[in-house]
Amino acid sequence: TLNEVDKIKPRPYREYPELQHTYDIFMFLLRARGLNFVDLAQLTRENVDDGRLKYIRQKTGKMYSIAISPEMGQSLQKYAGRKYLFPILDDAPTTPSARYHRIRKSLKVFNAQLREIARVCGIDKTVSSYTARYTYTNILVKNNVSVPLIQQALGHSSIATTQHYIQKFSDQEVDKVDTLI
Repeated sequence: TLNEVDKIKPRPYREYPELQHTYDIFMFLLRARGLNFVDLAQLTRENVDDGRLKYIRQKTGKMYSIAISPEMGQSLQKYAGRKYLFPILDDAPTTPSARYHRIRKSLKVFNAQLREIARVCGIDKTVSSYTARYTYTNILVKNNVSVPLIQQALGHSSIATTQHYIQKFSDQEVDKVDTLI
């Protein structure tokens, strides 16, 4: 939820410097419309064009073009690898299977550290890199962004796929709607 994102924003990472990198990457994923970690690992300087992050999502083959916010730009500067925007695959072997295993290993570490961030911040939920995509979607829903616009932002071909990401409303939220009648 937005409230939980606000819990991790104050960055208690001075006490936990080993978590700073994971926090920064998670916030980048969130700001980049819930960018998938596998896609993030493969981004190069060629994916940055005229202030936009342009890439083809590996899972769907769809093209994304996302404005690079100032915060995203800071992360790109801070973590720039030699070839990749984030140095996950710098120094990785060139064979596809070795690169795949490097990404999987990095993702496993990232998710473990993300769970530690949640614990440190008092968030009692299971979190992973994919949480950024669900969080992005639900922040938009809570801010009354239309489902078709969310669908386009996520690159979904059907509303049904987008609705899978949308959190069910609480009984209290549904009760408030009843008062409109």
